[in-house]
Amino acid sequence: MTDKQSLFSSSGDSSLQDADDTQTRLNAALSRLAALEDMERHYRATLEDLYLHQEELRTQNDELRHAQASLENARRRHQDLFDFSPVAQFLVSPNGMILKTNRVAGKLLGLGSNDLYNYHMPNLAVSSSDRVSMLNFFDEVGGNKMPPPITVDLFRRDGRSIQVQLHGSRSGAQQESSILLTAVDNHHLAELEQERLLRIEAERLCLALLKYANQRVFVTDASWRIVRSNSALCNMTRYQPEELLGQKLELFVFWNPSDAANWQALSALKALGSWNGETSIRDKYGAIHDVVLSVNAIRDDQGRIEAFLGAY
Repeated sequence: MTDKQSLFSSSGDSSLQDADDTQTRLNAALSRLAALEDMERHYRATLEDLYLHQEELRTQNDELRHAQASLENARRRHQDLFDFSPVAQFLVSPNGMILKTNRVAGKLLGLGSNDLYNYHMPNLAVSSSDRVSMLNFFDEVGGNKMPPPITVDLFRRDGRSIQVQLHGSRSGAQQESSILLTAVDNHHLAELEQERLLRIEAERLCLALLKYANQRVFVTDASWRIVRSNSALCNMTRYQPEELLGQKLELFVFWNPSDAANWQALSALKALGSWNGETSIRDKYGAIHDVVLSVNAIRDDQGRIEAFLGAY
C-alpha cells in the first residue's frame, strides 16, 4: 500500500468512527429526551393529582366548616332547650355532683346556679332514705338502665321542703357521661293533671252538645277549614263527617270570605265576634236550601281568632 492509499484508508476509518460517535451521542440524546418527556408526563400527572387533592381538601374543609356550624347551632339549641325548659333540670355527674342547672331548677329550690354548682345533690334530700334512693337512682341511670322516676322531698332555701318526681337519662359520651335530671313539682304535676282532666271533660261535653244539638253545627279553623260537624248537618248536606273534615266552608255554604259580598259579614266577625244572616246551603248532590246562618268567632287568650262556630 502506498502512502497515499494509507492516508485515505486512515481518513475513512476516522470518518466512520466520527459517524459512529455522533450516532451514539444522538441516540443518548434521544434517550435522554425520551426520559425527560416521561418525567414531564409524570410530573404533569402528579401536578394534576395535587390539584385534584387540593380541590378535595377544599371541599372537605367547606363540609367541615358547615358541619361545625351545624354542631354549634345544635349545641346552642340544646343549651336553649335546657336553659328555658318549663321544668326544672339538673345536669349531674354519675356520683351526684351538680354540674349545671336551669332557671326553673333554681326557682324551684330558691337557689341560684352558683349556689348549686358542684353541690352534692343527694344532700338536698330531706331524709336519709331519699338520699339513698337518689344514689341508687344515679347508679342505675349511669349504668344505661332506664329506672322508673322516683319521688323525693328536697330542701328549699327558705327551710321548707318540696316533693318532686325525678326523671333521669344518660347525657354525653361514655368517657364524659353525665346524668340529666328532670324534677317535676308534684303539686304542680297534680295541677297539670287536674287541668288535663278538665280539658278532657270539657271536650267530651262539647262533643256531646255538638252531637245532640237540634241545629246543624260546624266548627272551622281560622282559615275556614272544617274541623267538626254534627249529625244534623251531615244529614242535611248528605256528606259524611270524614268527607267534610279539612274542606273549605264553601264546599256546602255560599260563603267565601275573600269575596266583596261577604266583606261586611267578615268585618262584623272581626269587630263584634259574630254575624247572622241569610245564605244558601248546597248539599252533596247540588240541591239548594235557603237558611239563616249564625257564625261566631272563637278567640285565644291574646284575642286572636283561632276558630269559627257556625249554626243554622
